[in-house]
Amino acid sequence: MKLDTRTWALIPLAVAINVAAGSIASYFRLPLYLDSLGTILVASLAGPLAGALTGAVSNTVIPALSNPVWLAFVPVAAVVGALAGWLARRGFLGSPLTAAMAGLLVGVVAATLSAPVSAWLFGGTTGGGTDMVVAVFRAMGMNRLEASIAQGLVTDPLDKMLSFLMVQSILAALPHRLRTSFPQGELLGRMRSFSLPGLRGGGIQHGERRAVALAGSPTGLYRAVDGILHRTAPLTKILLVVASGVAAVTLPAVVAMPDGSRLPAPALPLLATALLGLALIGGVGLELGRTTATLILPLVLSMVAVNGLFGGAASSAWGPFRWSTPAALDALGLGLRVFLILESVILLLLTTRPDLLMGDLERRGLPPRLAYVLLASLNLVPTMLRRAGEILEAQTSRGMPLGQGLSGRARALVPMSGPLLLGAVSEVEERALALEARGFGAENRRTWWSDPPRTAWDPTLQLLLIIIIILLGGRLFL
Repeated sequence: MKLDTRTWALIPLAVAINVAAGSIASYFRLPLYLDSLGTILVASLAGPLAGALTGAVSNTVIPALSNPVWLAFVPVAAVVGALAGWLARRGFLGSPLTAAMAGLLVGVVAATLSAPVSAWLFGGTTGGGTDMVVAVFRAMGMNRLEASIAQGLVTDPLDKMLSFLMVQSILAALPHRLRTSFPQGELLGRMRSFSLPGLRGGGIQHGERRAVALAGSPTGLYRAVDGILHRTAPLTKILLVVASGVAAVTLPAVVAMPDGSRLPAPALPLLATALLGLALIGGVGLELGRTTATLILPLVLSMVAVNGLFGGAASSAWGPFRWSTPAALDALGLGLRVFLILESVILLLLTTRPDLLMGDLERRGLPPRLAYVLLASLNLVPTMLRRAGEILEAQTSRGMPLGQGLSGRARALVPMSGPLLLGAVSEVEERALALEARGFGAENRRTWWSDPPRTAWDPTLQLLLIIIIILLGGRLFL
């Protein structure tokens, strides 16, 4: 990838900003995501390729820290980053008005692209607060795809417009020398910005180290346990994820009974139970059960409820409510497929240290720079969340009003996010110099201090899993 060291140093910081900004939005109880703030920043400074990479890495890191559902939206995040970089190259970040126009366009594109993923993979729901908006549109007679598009058009354009405006204000506040040190900085030209509080003088003074716990702050899914799964090779567990995904796609989720009725097929629940049993043997059974109950079960229940109430011809009625059993069964079958896939991913993340996973993938051909970005992003997220808490503590101690109501809480975003973005950009030069001093980007093959975990039965298990994947995959062609 033709990216300079400065850009590679900025991308992990931007990924951590995406996670921290999303936590800030959750802390202020705003109906926004703000999880593309760092992506837009990198895209504006370094171009479409860097923006696409930041979006893709961000939606890969977030599942490793909190919610595996976002893995399905990796292509959407990459398109958002690439489009943001292209618009910045065309001068749309030059003024607040054109930045808002760019945000509106990106928001419409993001809503249009994410709607089919949400509709076809998750039945129009994602287990979040936006499911209520989808339910409203379903109640108005829309199908899953139409309701997902409508929900996206309600929230995504506003979210992206605000993100673009914040990034435009940050870039306008940067010194010209710092801005033009990035590959696309010269193309941004002279920038105009309206006055936003919190962009100057809003940082943290030395000695202000009190942290505020942000709502939804992820700490990572890995659990350090001396179990059999922790000693198993990462490749074996990756193959288990692939086998679970192929099984979820190929095995039946609903079966027809002789009397014409339909029931959930037992194969997927049995496989999900087997994964839970494997987790119990490996010492992470309680963690797997707790995580799936917290992250995946609400998604499945939401899928069944929304589609059962609004998804087809009514089978029964309770007052104003109409229930469609066939639609609910179809949604349950889809939910079981999603449950099995995400459960296997969570099991991998619970039992595999991120550095060992990246090291094993790099040995097998993953580009070292990409491995660095993934691992550095995982390591920087807790630091960025802690920094966001410190900024909140510092700003409130100086009298920053948190505001009442939606508009008041929204106005508090800039004094919070401004220092976060400015601080990240100002760190890039130091991080880039440190990377170059350590031979970042050298073409020589790296050596390793230690080998990844491996047991005597790993080759046999890997061969068995490959055979299972081939046999199950063959069902697609029968």
